[in-house]
Order: sequence, then C-alpha cells, then structure tokens
Amino acid sequence: MFEHTLKRYKRDIALKAYSPKTQDTYYRNIISFLEYCNQPIEEITKDTIKDYLYHLITQ
Repeated sequence: MFEHTLKRYKRDIALKAYSPKTQDTYYRNIISFLEYCNQPIEEITKDTIKDYLYHLITQ
C-alpha cells in the first residue's frame, strides 16, 4: 500500500547522507507511523500526527 512512498522516503534519507543506522531508525519509525494510521497518506492530517505522538508518549 505504501511501497512507493516508502521507497522514495528511503531514497531521500539516503541522499541526505545520514548514517546507515540513522536511516534504518527513521525508516522503521515511518513504517510504525503508517501502520498506526492505517489510512491513505492523502488522508493523514495534523490531528492524525498529534494522535500518534500522544499514543507514543502514553503507551
């Protein structure tokens, strides 16, 4: 579902010359976020992001 977006994201963080560990951490975090949202990227709002951040600090 998000394969194309994740592929572009992976490319973009590699082009920023982040270390491989940082790239891996960022990539795993974006996957976790997208799995939490479970909706098309176009439908993700600021409130969705706030809900996710709240989820992270309260879990």
